[in-house]
Formats: sequence, structure tokens, C-alpha cells
Amino acid sequence: MIKGKIRDRSGESLVEIMAGAFLFLMMMALLQGAVTFCSNAQRRSEQVRNRNARICRSVRDTAYTGGAEQVYAFRATDGAGSGSGVLFRVEAQLGKKEVPYTDETGAAQSMTFYLFGSTVPAGGGDP
Repeated sequence: MIKGKIRDRSGESLVEIMAGAFLFLMMMALLQGAVTFCSNAQRRSEQVRNRNARICRSVRDTAYTGGAEQVYAFRATDGAGSGSGVLFRVEAQLGKKEVPYTDETGAAQSMTFYLFGSTVPAGGGDP
């Protein structure tokens, strides 16, 4: 008689099956959210890389506009902000490049790059 009772109770109940299915579906929902997040991040990363490539091409093709010579003085200070005189000076020209580009929506944009350097070299290229 004991054998019959053990055999009658073997297997899983409907509640256990439903709980297992619920946990499985919850894990699948989390996995689907993670996959969607990664796909969106990859697409956005590709857009940023493409925009940066367009900007870099525009920087290379844009003319350098030289600015006035400026003197930059470097001083040594302590933690309180007081210090000695000028340690050294650097004379440099602050030029710029106005770089036009189009963003991913097709709108015209502009970005300014400030460059330290000298005037255009004797070879005629960008500094």
C-alpha cells in the first residue's frame, strides 16, 4: 500500500509548473531587454564613429587661419597661491580651423578647433 501512495504523489503539480514557467519568462524578458540595450548602444556608437570620421575629414580639408602671436608665461606657485616670478615664457600663435560638417540628420553644423603652432609651413600644408 505504501508503494501506491508514493507513486500517486510522484511528478509535479500544476502550481510548480506555472511557477517554473513564470520564472523562465521573467528571465527571457531580462535577456530580451539586455539584447535590445546592446543593439541600441552599438547603433549609437556607429553613428558617433561616422560623425567623428566626417569631422576628421573636414579638419584635414579645412584651411588654417593663423592668429596673433601670444606670449604665455608660466609661474611656479605654492599651495596658498603665492609664488616666485616667471619660470619661462612661450611664444606661440593661436590659430583656428572652422570645420563645417553635416550631422546624422543632414543638418549643417560647424565646429571650431583652436590650434597652437606657427604659421603655415614653407611646404604650404597645414601646421
